[in-house]
Amino acid sequence: HGRAQVTGGQKNPDVAHSWKSRKEAIRAAKRSDVEYVQMDLGINRMLPKGSKLGPKGNRRPDVAYHTKDGKIHQVEVQSRTDKLVKLNNRMDNTKSKLPKSMQGTTKVIERIPN
Repeated sequence: HGRAQVTGGQKNPDVAHSWKSRKEAIRAAKRSDVEYVQMDLGINRMLPKGSKLGPKGNRRPDVAYHTKDGKIHQVEVQSRTDKLVKLNNRMDNTKSKLPKSMQGTTKVIERIPN
């Protein structure tokens, strides 16, 4: 569910960012242990009905997927302006707000310089 985020604005879109996000979503969807994949949508959508991480916890990773073991995994694709440390910290913060039983992996796809 969802769409790949287009970064960089209309005048200078970062096509590589949305392409890599789609690629990661497809890779996750092909896994036999994955139940659900979403792109650029809040983590709250993956929680049991009535549960919320709160406004600051409802981050929108580029790709998130829910595996059959109940874990939520996050993938961020570095855009031109993203700092790797900030992306990792943001995902770790979101992960820490999930119940331990739902804490999955986090992954950052680094941008290859032009």
